[in-house]
Amino acid sequence: MSLMSRMNKALAVLRSAVGARSARSPDQTGPRVAVAEEPSLESAPTQEAEAKSQAESPAQTPQNPAAPAPKTQPAAKPQHTRSASLADTLSNEPLVGLAASEPQTTAEGAPASAAEQPATAPFESPLWQAAPLLRNLPKLHLARRPAPWPPEKLSLALQGGGAFGAFAWGVLDRLLEESGIEFDAVSGSSAGAVNAVLLASGMIDGGREGARARLSRFWRQVSQAAALASPSSPISAGLELIMRMMSPYQFNPFNVNPLRDALAAEVDFPRLRERSAIKLLLGATRVRDGSLRILTNPELTVDAVLASACLPLLHHAIELDGEPYWDGGYAANPPLIPLVHASETSHILIVQVTPNMSNRLPKTTSEIAARIEQIQFNATLNTELEALKYGKIIGAADKLRRLRIGRISADDHFGGFAAESAANIRWDFLERLHLGGRAAAEAWLNQNLPAMRRSA
Repeated sequence: MSLMSRMNKALAVLRSAVGARSARSPDQTGPRVAVAEEPSLESAPTQEAEAKSQAESPAQTPQNPAAPAPKTQPAAKPQHTRSASLADTLSNEPLVGLAASEPQTTAEGAPASAAEQPATAPFESPLWQAAPLLRNLPKLHLARRPAPWPPEKLSLALQGGGAFGAFAWGVLDRLLEESGIEFDAVSGSSAGAVNAVLLASGMIDGGREGARARLSRFWRQVSQAAALASPSSPISAGLELIMRMMSPYQFNPFNVNPLRDALAAEVDFPRLRERSAIKLLLGATRVRDGSLRILTNPELTVDAVLASACLPLLHHAIELDGEPYWDGGYAANPPLIPLVHASETSHILIVQVTPNMSNRLPKTTSEIAARIEQIQFNATLNTELEALKYGKIIGAADKLRRLRIGRISADDHFGGFAAESAANIRWDFLERLHLGGRAAAEAWLNQNLPAMRRSA
């Protein structure tokens, strides 16, 4: 039976129950609330009928003949009950725009107050017969106005994926144009960690426009190395061959890492640790046991970001507190459950930049390696999403019940994305990713229209 049918059936039974209660004798007082000066649905008993009833009833015969006969009370003004009015109102109202919550009953399943029960046996009451239906129906009340959109406070989960991180740059660039959105917490691994740090440090130094400028400047600097590292250049082909045959400890014995210099030039880490209003959670994978380490604001250094972005076939492991770490994407890409725990808002947006789907079978060594890495990086995200979904289903915590997770995926806004290389840092490719991220963020911002759009 559909919800609408169950509602109509329950309301019909409720109306008949209210009619039966209205027809009871005056001494079967029920929970009536008078509405003064309204005409009655039933005619009031006349004075003659009351006198005849008193004469025929032995209980009303005076025992003392000398006692004066009881005075006949004037007939009370007939009154509606508010229950009848409510039932008629609900049955005539269209069943749209209603929110739901469970009705309140006593332990016995009866109406709220025992003092308001009818004198008849409760199990014979029509209202009692309607109770099973009513208990299974939502309590009806007027729906609230649509919540303002976009949310006033938002937490971000930024996935890593090499050059694909430029897509997240585009998403952030568009979100920063919405002055009404406050960023609560941001998690990230690999390129996601880099974007998170650039966002937070830019906000400290120059507000929203400062963050946009810092992100743009960094990604432009990354692309400047493309002249030497173009995928089609002989140098790039030679480097790929060397990386297949040698470890970074062999082909890069001095541990040269251009990312270190780029981060040091853009981010004042002591200032970031002390003044960031955005909670940062960067993921790194501990080499010894593969466990996830979350690096928060007080721990943020250049090495912390490099540990989160350390691909073991390209760079030396980064040591933190005497422990070597690799790219955080192997353990959490991005860290999602820690973000939910740290976030003070129920709105979380995932920016997924690693290709999820591939319609072409990889056959070369490089294609196979790239697809394996994509699957690994997305597997951690999918696992955490399933865990959160299960937690919401079983109502594990009140915070999970209120949780609202959105996702922007580069796969949905970039044709042939799986065939692209995360090592391609040419500006034309990065710019396409950036513009695609902006368009994806625009679509996300407009997804809840025609809900009430909050002005920026």
